[in-house]
Amino acid sequence: MNVSACVIDWKSANAETRGAFAFTASAIEEICSRVRTAYPCVLLSTCNRCELYVNGADADPLTLLCESAGLDLHAYASYFRVYRGDDAVTWLFRVACGLESQIVGEGQILTQLKSAAATARELECSDSVLQTLFRLAITAGKAVRTRVRPEGAPTSIAESAVRRAESHFGTLSGRSAVVIGNGATGRLCAELLRARGCSVTVTLRSYKHGETVVPKGCATVAYGERFGALELADILFSATSGAHLTLALEQYAALRVKPQFIADLAVPFDTDRRLKPLPGLTLIDMDDFDDEGLARQVYSPAALEEIESIAEQHIKEFKRWLSNRNLRLFADPPRFPLFIDLRGRKCVVIGCGKIGTRRARALLDYGASVTIIDPAADFAAIDHAGVTSERREFEPSDLDGAFLAIAATNVREVNRAIAEQCRRRGVFVSVADSADECTFWFPALCSNERLSVGLVSRDGAHSYVADSARRVRALMEEL
Repeated sequence: MNVSACVIDWKSANAETRGAFAFTASAIEEICSRVRTAYPCVLLSTCNRCELYVNGADADPLTLLCESAGLDLHAYASYFRVYRGDDAVTWLFRVACGLESQIVGEGQILTQLKSAAATARELECSDSVLQTLFRLAITAGKAVRTRVRPEGAPTSIAESAVRRAESHFGTLSGRSAVVIGNGATGRLCAELLRARGCSVTVTLRSYKHGETVVPKGCATVAYGERFGALELADILFSATSGAHLTLALEQYAALRVKPQFIADLAVPFDTDRRLKPLPGLTLIDMDDFDDEGLARQVYSPAALEEIESIAEQHIKEFKRWLSNRNLRLFADPPRFPLFIDLRGRKCVVIGCGKIGTRRARALLDYGASVTIIDPAADFAAIDHAGVTSERREFEPSDLDGAFLAIAATNVREVNRAIAEQCRRRGVFVSVADSADECTFWFPALCSNERLSVGLVSRDGAHSYVADSARRVRALMEEL
């Protein structure tokens, strides 16, 4: 097994150190794009951990991460742990099952793992091994949350912080709070504060109808007007994903009436570190939750044993899949390259994300008549006379008369259903997140005035294909 991982988390580094590895979405895309030139990869970056998973026999994930992120390897190496082979697989499953979270059993990590795998798939920087590994780890995590439920302990950092605020004031009923940050953590904080009788104002940088979600019962204020709202608040919760301060010492000092309790749930920190020792103010941050999950979790020994059993079952499933895949690689013949005339043929693309958009454009370049179906897509990115756009859910009848289809949604179950419908109707299908369900494999395309070349791999190694395609295109320019 060639999977390896480097890990920095709340146990090995404080929040300030982890802040260097709390990457934005654009930074994650850039780092993955650099790593994938050498190895397939998935990068997980949250406020409590950063983990790079790579698939390669001689890969050094820590060096790859630091070099790709432009960070000093020697300055940070002591904060990382590196896992290889079975140890890397076991670690990921423990993370997915909530056993390595700062708040044991919290469920947000599953969403974060799913997002990391989806991003890697859209960037075409992972491979079938890493995608299957993450899918089964997430499945194991879901099984744990369904079958083993902790009672009494907080199930998230947000809930633990709200409990701290409640303990500080005795009750939150009648108190007022400002929540800065309208991401998943900020919304959860607002909901929990409201549930305890607190009046809550949420800051918004912008508002887009139908896209901006404000927890029920919460007031809103523009981010630039937050200081006026803070003068009316007892409590501040700040949980943004930016690298700027939402409250500096000088800004706090200028408030005529000041909050008494601040929870900074961001990495890097949202609030000025100089605020922490001020008299009359209680400020907690991510470092104040160290070991709390282990100390307050209520999993019994029997429950922990059940969690370990669930993880082990899914690890065995992954190893069986990997063994069978390796057998197929060497036992099955390679895929036959078939070149066909697509002019005027109906091709259906379900899912208009990065992969779906890219493949729709490629089909259009080869003369296909393309129908794109996505319930929430902005079709402005594909403005072409040969395109029919449908903003709705997929229906089996969409495949009537189709020659081929692309299943490229972000929902595994939908892609599987599309593949099944295509097989029943004899429609060729390429499934973006499962090579095993494909009846044709969408190639990396290289062409000039006289040649068309398509490249596919036998093992789903997207980064290898992408690198090979770049070299072939360079050769074709010379020709």
